[in-house]
Amino acid sequence: MAGKEDLKLLGLPLSPFVISVRMALNMKGVSYEYVDEDPSNKSELLLKSNPVHKKVPVLIHNGKPICESLVILQYVDELFAGRSILPTDPYERATARFWAAYAGDKVQYKHASCPHARALLTSLFSTINRIHARSCSRRGTAW
Repeated sequence: MAGKEDLKLLGLPLSPFVISVRMALNMKGVSYEYVDEDPSNKSELLLKSNPVHKKVPVLIHNGKPICESLVILQYVDELFAGRSILPTDPYERATARFWAAYAGDKVQYKHASCPHARALLTSLFSTINRIHARSCSRRGTAW
């Protein structure tokens, strides 16, 4: 379990990858500093923290960068106490992974400036939250 943490999340406001990491950190009740990145003028911190892909999200934990949203989600789930991010039931876990993959594969950041894409993204995360709430109330637990 983690103690006093220095967490910084490098991201973009409408990126589904960043949103999923922010949701996970919030679910775990973890405090972090959010740093908005400009994709057309990447900061030295981003370039240094993710020299391979030079993309967000990047979670910097006590000075050490963790890259790629799914890797970050697993890291956050394993490191911090509190409700688990994914359900324990294999079918429900597979369903959650499906929606995460859908968000990552089908909803691209480059389309987020389009009102229809923003509406789709909002609807998608609303649906994920409803599934999560229904699953938690049925089992009496949280992810």
